[in-house]
Amino acid sequence: MKKLLFFFIISFSLALLNGYFFNYINDIYFHFDVNQSRHNNISKEELNFIAIFIALFWRLFYFNISLTWF
Repeated sequence: MKKLLFFFIISFSLALLNGYFFNYINDIYFHFDVNQSRHNNISKEELNFIAIFIALFWRLFYFNISLTWF
């Protein structure tokens, strides 16, 4: 039970850090506002590609770290 709780706390903390990290990257480099519906400088396909690339990269990074820790 302690191991499960520890894993949950670590996973939850990493999820929070993930959100803050990508929010910071967005604020510094991309300036993408999800509340606005106009995307004059980036197409929907480019946005999808960026999102998938970042998600895959982060998933592989997180998977490798979790394998070394657990």
